[in-house]
Amino acid sequence: MKGARHVLSFDGGMDSDPKMRVARELFIGAFNVPKYHPKSTSVVDHTLNFTADGENIIFKNYQIFR
Repeated sequence: MKGARHVLSFDGGMDSDPKMRVARELFIGAFNVPKYHPKSTSVVDHTLNFTADGENIIFKNYQIFR
C-alpha cells in the first residue's frame, strides 16, 4: 500500500555496545516515518527488525498480512 508506515524493532543486543547504540540511533533517524507525515497513512503493513550478532547487524523485513 502506498504511503503505509512500518514498525522498527530492535533486539536487546543493540543496547549492549556503544557502537550498536549509535547504529540504532542512525537507523531510527534513517527509517523512522513521523506519525503525522502528510504522505503517510495510519496503516502499518511491515516490520523492520534489526538484530545485533557480535559485530554484525542482521536486518529482516517482515510483511504483515491481514
